[in-house]
Amino acid sequence: MQKTTLIFVLLFSTSLLAQSRDRRGQTLQEIRFAAQDIQNTTRNSQASVQDLSQALSLLRQADRLLQGRSGGGSVFIECREFAFPVLDRVLASSDALDEASRQCRNVSDMSIMRFIYGKLSRVLSTRESIQRSAMAADSRMLGKGQLLEFTFSKYNRTLATDRSVDRSLAGLRSVVITRTGGPSVYTCFQKTFPQYDRTLATDEAMDRTIAACSRF
Repeated sequence: MQKTTLIFVLLFSTSLLAQSRDRRGQTLQEIRFAAQDIQNTTRNSQASVQDLSQALSLLRQADRLLQGRSGGGSVFIECREFAFPVLDRVLASSDALDEASRQCRNVSDMSIMRFIYGKLSRVLSTRESIQRSAMAADSRMLGKGQLLEFTFSKYNRTLATDRSVDRSLAGLRSVVITRTGGPSVYTCFQKTFPQYDRTLATDEAMDRTIAACSRF
């Protein structure tokens, strides 16, 4: 049964890739137009420093995607190949494939999804764990896997697993990575958390750390 379903996934993936080739050229052209629009907009932008920092972070995330360093177009397929066998244990194969495809539509970072699924699957149902981990792994969390592991480990000292996941995601989505050189955001977390942890409860210390390093 498992061998048959895996073959089905591979065949379906091959068909999807063939269809996507026709859209590739058009999408690349649209990206070029969008890049030109952004360049024109920056000349007269009145956006706040905070908004500009967030825009810069998103552009760097886009650059990572275009270079294929975050998985590029393979993220959807990688996600589905991860989610399908899991869902196939609790759903009919066709339903499992449909559900995997739906959940993977907006996934940007598989390291985030795998980490959160690994935690939530211990305390939640299989289907809910996949759903919540897929929702968590969107573009706002791209490239933040190391930060997530650090943050979760601190919250989880005093909070339940699902609450630790929720608090970590709520905080890290506001973190904007703007530096390309010098100390990293992760280094900021490592150095700042122990200072707050000396005098504050662990969860409050982590909250303060995220706030201190969020625009690093």
